[in-house]
Amino acid sequence: MQTSELEKSTAVVDAISDIVKDSPHKIFVGGISKALSSKMLMEIASSFGPLKAYQSEISKDPGGPFAFLEYADQSVAFKACAGLNGMKLGGQVITVIQAVPNASSAEIDGNPPFCQIPQHAKALIGKPTEVLKLKNVFDSEKLSSMSNMEVEDVLEDVRLECARFGSVKSVNVVKYGAIPISNSELCEFNNDMASAESYTKRRL
Repeated sequence: MQTSELEKSTAVVDAISDIVKDSPHKIFVGGISKALSSKMLMEIASSFGPLKAYQSEISKDPGGPFAFLEYADQSVAFKACAGLNGMKLGGQVITVIQAVPNASSAEIDGNPPFCQIPQHAKALIGKPTEVLKLKNVFDSEKLSSMSNMEVEDVLEDVRLECARFGSVKSVNVVKYGAIPISNSELCEFNNDMASAESYTKRRL
């Protein structure tokens, strides 16, 4: 009897649904390379646990194909997002985030599951630029009293951090007028737009 129940449980896990219902555990996967098949992506995603549902969608948007998935063990959803987000597959960096940011209104009875690119994900799967803007790096009130050496030390720290994701062309403090009073910095990657995108995603 116990063996029969185990077989039934295994069969349920193996039978992956092609419809992912709206819930706090629904995961969006964007920026999928056309060279990557659904089977390949499912195998990679399954490294975090068995899938309960997987739904692939074709998009005419610049972001390309995208998908939704849900794990049989819902507790691994956040871990999977953290592990898969920013991963480079088939020459493209994928975006993997919670599909429904407002968990309290994630599921509405009577309505079909949401199967479009979530609004909060569109900015993440757009074509990346070579320039990355970092905010709140400097205190605008203290910046004017900092020595050139102190400013250069901060810029070097930023350069080293950005270099983990690609070759850095330059790091500059944004200036308004003659005096640099902004608390922002611009980090420009050297001919590697994917590096800037990867760095941005890992900071989210």
